[in-house]
Amino acid sequence: MNEQIQEPLVPGGTIVVGVDSHDTWQEAADWAAGQALLDGRGVTLVHVADPAEEMWHDPAGHDTRIGLARTASAADLVLEQARTRVAARAPRLAVHTVLRGGGVRGALHEAARDAHLLVVGARRHRTLWSRLFGTVGTDVVRRPPCPAVVVHTTNPGLVHRGVLAGIDDTERSAAVLDFAFRHASQRALPLTLLHVAPEPTFGPPEDDPEERRYIAEAVAGLHERYPDVHVQTVVGRGDPAAEILDAGRRMNLIVLGAHEGRSLADLLLGSVVSPVVEQADCPVAVVPPVGG
Repeated sequence: MNEQIQEPLVPGGTIVVGVDSHDTWQEAADWAAGQALLDGRGVTLVHVADPAEEMWHDPAGHDTRIGLARTASAADLVLEQARTRVAARAPRLAVHTVLRGGGVRGALHEAARDAHLLVVGARRHRTLWSRLFGTVGTDVVRRPPCPAVVVHTTNPGLVHRGVLAGIDDTERSAAVLDFAFRHASQRALPLTLLHVAPEPTFGPPEDDPEERRYIAEAVAGLHERYPDVHVQTVVGRGDPAAEILDAGRRMNLIVLGAHEGRSLADLLLGSVVSPVVEQADCPVAVVPPVGG
């Protein structure tokens, strides 16, 4: 079932996919379609009008130039291509399309305000501007309104090793763990829990039993809810981003928590998310805390 939405309204509870005019949306749309089937959700494809054309579009993203009202714009064609791709992979999936104007980050955040999940494609750094300020994927995962997944192109011929969840010692890891366990269970994948502890000032790095005890307590209830998930716990030391990227090689998915506060700890943890989202070799999910 496919539905073309004429107004810039997004159905609540769907998986929202950011569709751009570059080569990054295909993998995101494919990933979202597969996840929507597992979750029993619809998909909403959102395209934000290119800033160069923004003067010609209303807030809904439609072309306002005289004589072009009945002509399909480039934005309409991109959305139709994306709708056709998703429908071909999942014919029974409810697919909605929404065209919007304005800034990309703001438009996607607004579209995903009541979404189940927000999915965007990852674009490798290609310009000095993107190296300095990041890409759309990095921008979207800053204070995401719902769990957000940045989909990197992966090699389907490689054997991947499951789901990696990077967790810390705060209560905000609960949402990360729940997301990671559910995803691993849905896709019959093993789960690796990685906690990167600070490098000790004196002596060699050791595996602190207190840290393993914290992790064991955090996942106790999830083991009962997802008994089919095989879990491995790893405690690392050093630079968290580097450790996560290293452990995330050839993973199916990396799951991290969104730390959007303004404390020093949140700023440091936020500096972990950006490099992982930008440099990972697999999709990266960034999960906001429950009630955050």
